[in-house]
Amino acid sequence: MSPIAKHKLKEFPINVLQQDSYNKTFHSKVFTLFASSNSMIYCFAQLHKPHYDYSFTFLENEEGNWNMDAASLLRVREWVVENAKTSTQHIVKLYDQWRTYCGDFTQLCDNLREKELSSLSDKELYEELKNLYECYLLAGSVAYVTDCFMSRGEEDFFEQLLAEQGVAKDIVSQIDSLSYTLQSQQELVDLGKCIKKNYGTFPLFDDLSQDFKDELKNHEERYFWIQNNYHHVHYVSAQEFYKQIPDLKETKAEKKEIPPQEPFVQNLLNIAQLFSGWKDVRKSGVAMGAHFFDVFLKEIARRTAYSADDLSFLIFHEIKPLLDGEDFKDIIALRRKKCFFSVNADSYFVCEGEEAEKYFAYKEKEDYSQLVELKGVVACKGNATGKVRVILKTGDMKDFKEGEILVANQTTPEFVPIMKKAAAIITEQGGITSHAAVVSRELNVPCIIGTKIATKILKNGQEITVDAEKGMVRL
Repeated sequence: MSPIAKHKLKEFPINVLQQDSYNKTFHSKVFTLFASSNSMIYCFAQLHKPHYDYSFTFLENEEGNWNMDAASLLRVREWVVENAKTSTQHIVKLYDQWRTYCGDFTQLCDNLREKELSSLSDKELYEELKNLYECYLLAGSVAYVTDCFMSRGEEDFFEQLLAEQGVAKDIVSQIDSLSYTLQSQQELVDLGKCIKKNYGTFPLFDDLSQDFKDELKNHEERYFWIQNNYHHVHYVSAQEFYKQIPDLKETKAEKKEIPPQEPFVQNLLNIAQLFSGWKDVRKSGVAMGAHFFDVFLKEIARRTAYSADDLSFLIFHEIKPLLDGEDFKDIIALRRKKCFFSVNADSYFVCEGEEAEKYFAYKEKEDYSQLVELKGVVACKGNATGKVRVILKTGDMKDFKEGEILVANQTTPEFVPIMKKAAAIITEQGGITSHAAVVSRELNVPCIIGTKIATKILKNGQEITVDAEKGMVRL
């Protein structure tokens, strides 16, 4: 079984764009977001039934509006819930299968750090990239079952499901898993305590003992990829991690014990708890993969008339033709402006230019000018009033000020530093196991998820009130 979608459609059916879908927005390039779509849709479909049927993406000026069909998401969710009536083994089996794929991917990444790509022939370089790409796809694959717990709108499906079983909604707030971003920060805080105890202050990095330098180097080895996403790639060095330590605070949260429940509810809670941590580890694979994709694209750029940034607007399928001499300059120029692509359970499609325009014409447009409030799902209770800061791109984060209200389509690990500064958090997507929900509870920051349209109607500097007791945002 090849995890790579190989059958390219001549066109994507327009009518599909008008069907009900879940959507997310990413600051992204084509290569990485297409790869994750391939992993979530095609690769997952080769390994498991039920699965997700298709996704499609509008990418304009490096902002990707990613959509997945709602019907198949509900089918996967129903499979998870129905089988939970008797046990959790259906999820444990998937998890165990994924751990093998994840282990293979991690080992390959470790090996690649020692490999000198410049010494390889073009053919050898392509084969190494193909091996990485396939391992990356498998390291996501069945782990995307966790996304079937996504919710949108005023009610969270999981809270509703528990309520039907006579369980209080508040129990959902006890489903937590320390994110890898906060885990990294806590490790640095603990190391900082030792350094300060030894020196009384934080000396220059070069003045640290070799033991402390080694500790920081080990931290670099474990987390060098931590700031990466679908668009941004940055290798974080030991020195950079050390500079963060004086400003970091404790992130250890009190572990809340969930009281024993009747078997069906207990199974659901156990699955939700597993999903919370599983999703975070899967995202760490995306960040790690972004680093190594960037390493390969830079080496390919060195050998060709393209920059690594140029190559990030291609998909994996186009790398071999490029190495064989095919000209992609015009395609890259068009995709920098607009690109439409889809990955399906049995195929894929990608286009740009005039052909992409016909798909963009169907992109949803609505008038929200008369809205006076937003509704969503409470992820962490509380109230806050403050000024809006909409974050759509990594570069926007530098403008975030203490006490502002963070508004985003969703949060991902690189959001954590500004989530700590936020008076409240509002997202368009999410569920009880989403990053925003889990981290907001860890930080005890009022949070409302699943508003669907927050980034479309809220503007920077706008004063709003967040009532995360009732799940309302008053404009």
